[in-house]
Amino acid sequence: FILSSNSLCLTWTNALPGVNYFVEAKVDLNAISWATASPTIRATNLALTWCVALPTPYSIFRLSEGLAPPSSVRPPMQITRTFLLANAFCFTWTNAVPGRTYYVQGKTSLGAATWFTLLPTLTATTNEMTWCVPLPSPYSIFRVGEGPPPSGPVEVPIQVSPSGSGYHLQWNAATNQQFKVEWSPAIAPPAWTLLPGVITSATGVFTFVDDGSQTGGLAGLRFYRLILLP
Repeated sequence: FILSSNSLCLTWTNALPGVNYFVEAKVDLNAISWATASPTIRATNLALTWCVALPTPYSIFRLSEGLAPPSSVRPPMQITRTFLLANAFCFTWTNAVPGRTYYVQGKTSLGAATWFTLLPTLTATTNEMTWCVPLPSPYSIFRVGEGPPPSGPVEVPIQVSPSGSGYHLQWNAATNQQFKVEWSPAIAPPAWTLLPGVITSATGVFTFVDDGSQTGGLAGLRFYRLILLP
């Protein structure tokens, strides 16, 4: 690696003269997708050098043999703007491709191991996309991916509203799924407590009422999350 004021250059050895190569990259070690970062590079000797202009969102690189995929060299997606609304945190990313689908994932902290899919799929209509997460939210780290989301935990949005008997929770899911509910009086740090009962639905509309008997009364803040049973 050779770093200058405006570029980062990478050199590989043991290339085969006359063979084509291209460089792939991703933004960090945890990123799922590799992007084609270079055009086709034809080796003329045993060493290959390729440079990327700085600043760049990429930090992980690899060399592939063959022709670079046609029309695949394009700027990577970048989160370019963040802003707060009264009850939501929003961010905008650029370099989307109209007609392609994207998903948003979040995790609770930089050191957290698990990414939750917050937005399963959203189809781009322009090169710029904006999405908002409702507040309060347990998530503070976000990333955007292209294509169908990877398998893993998915956040199910819950509608919470006060009722005469307590707090009424409602969410939508497949009729063959079963859930348990956890609650916490705080979100940082949380103290999740599992509430009794398994919630099912024959219609796909799931409901649960917190009447305070299992949560120490109804005073004060409270946060809820769902546990999808296997």
